[in-house]
Amino acid sequence: MKKFVLFVTSLVLSFNVFSQSSAVVSAWNYIKSGEMENARTSIEGATQDSKTAAWPKTWFYRATIYLSMYDDSVMRKKHPEALSEAIKSYEKAMELNPKNEFKEQIQQGLIESSFHTFNNGVIPYNNKDYATAYASFRQSADINQYLNTTFNMKKVDTLSTLYAANAAAKGKKYDEATQLYQQLLDQKIMMPDIYSNLGMIYLAQGDTTKATNIISEGSKMYPQDEGLMVQELNVYLFSKKYDEAITKLNAAIQKEPKFTALYINLANVYEQQKDTVNARKTYMQALQVDPKSFDAFYRLGAMYYNQAVELNNQMNKLDLNAQKKYDVLKVDRDQLFKAALPYLEQAHQIDLKDMDTMSALKELYARLNMMDKLNDIKQEMDATKG
Repeated sequence: MKKFVLFVTSLVLSFNVFSQSSAVVSAWNYIKSGEMENARTSIEGATQDSKTAAWPKTWFYRATIYLSMYDDSVMRKKHPEALSEAIKSYEKAMELNPKNEFKEQIQQGLIESSFHTFNNGVIPYNNKDYATAYASFRQSADINQYLNTTFNMKKVDTLSTLYAANAAAKGKKYDEATQLYQQLLDQKIMMPDIYSNLGMIYLAQGDTTKATNIISEGSKMYPQDEGLMVQELNVYLFSKKYDEAITKLNAAIQKEPKFTALYINLANVYEQQKDTVNARKTYMQALQVDPKSFDAFYRLGAMYYNQAVELNNQMNKLDLNAQKKYDVLKVDRDQLFKAALPYLEQAHQIDLKDMDTMSALKELYARLNMMDKLNDIKQEMDATKG
């Protein structure tokens, strides 16, 4: 009787093995006929069986199924995990047998997946969703690194790593950004943005020595790069070295008198010193070089606007019995608001979609009782927001 029981048990085990082996074949047949859900169900059963889960073929089929699901817009919405599951399955197949018969198809599947993951980061990056963008760009960069290591491709991946670093920097993931930028530099990939962004990161971390060193290194190779000039200026401003900043910018203007950004940066330094006379003069010089400079118009308007806000804050702090002082400040404040208005209106005409400009104009129109223009700008803001 015991022998009979053992015989029956062995039959059951053999049937299970046969059943899961059949599931792998069925999954492949289902995907070839476009039956993606049936293919997924069959292959998931095979991955749970100890024997078929050890086959590279099982995981290659699973990767193919999930990548096909990702390529189908309806299935992609139903299974948002499809692309990540495909990538993991390709890698699992290689882990089980690096010399498996599907190696070339796996390599091509991973190359395709790297394109998809990169593209998935573009819209979030443009929408300033830097956390989502970073995850996608980093996944693309990691796939390319895996391809180099596993398939000896020697692929130089600049785009994925650079955008992953940029998204990390903008999302204030400074350690991740620094590591990725340094990885690019170690590969002899040199761009001015890498140096200026590293300078920005070090400055944000309060390390002016590292910021100065990396910006100086970049400036030697790219002496005319605007981003590096801005970061160098930021180091001076952070360290309150205003005189050095002014000297540096004036020297740069002598060499590049048609470079509008230099005038705008110099005017900004004067603003930091509360020297509004020279700031206004320098902004006007910028407009002589470029009469349609949004930055010059906006910053000039913002300078007057911010002065008015400072006076308004002083008014709010006065005692109730200081009416005379209040009235004097109110006159000065309103004059500054009026002085800001034409420059911000000019900036708005140059860039009709800039929300900061529209918000400032909305405040000005309300304070100056310009109700028709106030209603117009509200409508423009609503239209821009969608």
